Amino acid sequence: MRTRLLARHLMKWFLLAGVAWGWDGAAAQQGSSEPLVLFDFEKESAQVWDRAGGVRIRAAEPPETADNDGLTPAGRALLVETEARGRLAVPSASVPANWLGYEELQFWVYRPSDELARDPQVTFEILASERDGIAWYWRRVDLDHQGWQRVALPLKWFRQGPGRLARWDRVDRIEFRFREPARLWIDTIALRPGFSPRAAEWTLDDLRALAFPDQDPRLVRSRSDREVVLLTDAEELDLDALAAHLARVAAAVRADFPWLERPASPPVVIVFATPERYRAFPPALGERLNAKAPAPRSAGYTVQGLATSTWDARQGSLRPVYTHEFVHALLERSADLGNRNEWIQEGVASRYQLRFHPQRNFVEIVRTGIADPARHLPLRRLLSGEPIPADRYWQAATVVDLLLADAGFRARLPELIDAFRRVGSTNIEPHLGDVLGTDWERLEAAWRTHCQRYDSAPTAR
Repeated sequence: MRTRLLARHLMKWFLLAGVAWGWDGAAAQQGSSEPLVLFDFEKESAQVWDRAGGVRIRAAEPPETADNDGLTPAGRALLVETEARGRLAVPSASVPANWLGYEELQFWVYRPSDELARDPQVTFEILASERDGIAWYWRRVDLDHQGWQRVALPLKWFRQGPGRLARWDRVDRIEFRFREPARLWIDTIALRPGFSPRAAEWTLDDLRALAFPDQDPRLVRSRSDREVVLLTDAEELDLDALAAHLARVAAAVRADFPWLERPASPPVVIVFATPERYRAFPPALGERLNAKAPAPRSAGYTVQGLATSTWDARQGSLRPVYTHEFVHALLERSADLGNRNEWIQEGVASRYQLRFHPQRNFVEIVRTGIADPARHLPLRRLLSGEPIPADRYWQAATVVDLLLADAGFRARLPELIDAFRRVGSTNIEPHLGDVLGTDWERLEAAWRTHCQRYDSAPTAR
């Protein structure tokens, strides 16, 4: 027993060596594989942790386990006793302020036999959030073991939260959210550095393996530049032509929204040779994220700066949906506004689709749309930040066009987008007066007047 305990103490000592790297993320950029231990509960006070929802914690030694192999943690761990929906958060001062160079979050969990008998499986969520709590990544964890188990979670396969999109270079907080009552011990919470400065992000190899798992690698082509990363198994797709086109689209977006940051990593566009492979990708991605994602029913699908669609020989390499989905991905990466099919995302994407792929009957759609209340949404509903139907994308595009065409609105647009990012919602109502300097009646009148002036698609006149 003493030999095993010595081995366990030595294991923890080696893990603790990672603390010497400090909190600035330097370890992740020096090629070290030693984990950076954040908490081992030998000296830290458990009382500094934030708790809510009936969580009780204390540092304590868990019982010995019969399957101890000498490599599991020794000494004290954090005993967590929680009711359903309990929350436990690590203080920001104890966590690195930049996780971009780390590739994995690790910790150990101990479950005693009586807890396993009471509840065979415990489920909780791990959140890696930015300091304001508006933006976070998260991952569901399901445990059905007895004794010690090491949990290793690759950061690149965390999901985005529902608000503003998070960024790994701004994450500085860890939170546990329990879905049901639980009693367990947590120990040796650590971050493992990667061998790349952007180890927390998807690589092209990751996406290639996930998108084309059974495809001959020689049939999968890619092209990367500053504006876009393209990946396809469609033999006829002209990658150079599509890349040049999307570069022009990106330049047009930046000309209209010059205050948006150029993304550190360019958007990714995957074009599948067949509809079957395209529809299979979101469920496969969901599985890697420990989530369920349905097959898409639309011609394009974008998530977390990753745009996807399928090849159509009739429309060729400059298919309009490629433009639409690319703009979604660009807006996600530039403005931290997730693609949730609400008015900003759909309005901006539709605006540039119309600009580069004019629709002959667009003016007629607008004129009949504003004339018939059944063919448009009240602006209060359209601009609520909730998803809008595809047959109202034209309306969102005209509102975005109004905000860019009107000198007064355009001057206030940077502040409006910043307000959306700050609160994690594109609901315009809280910002009508303070930011846009208008109200619903005046905005409705301005929008109708703007629509009546169309003689072609937005931005193409």
